Amino acid sequence: MHKCTKCGSKNVKVKNNTGLPSLLSNLAGRPKGQLTVTCKDCGHVYMVMAD
Repeated sequence: MHKCTKCGSKNVKVKNNTGLPSLLSNLAGRPKGQLTVTCKDCGHVYMVMAD
């Protein structure tokens, strides 16, 4: 379960970004893909690595 890195709320929405072209993610050294986490409380948006 993710929680907001800004306000600590667990009321977050997680979106999977594996739709990125594999070439781009390989260039960035991120073969596992990323998740976009959006906090529904404070509106903070940040990226985390998919594990």
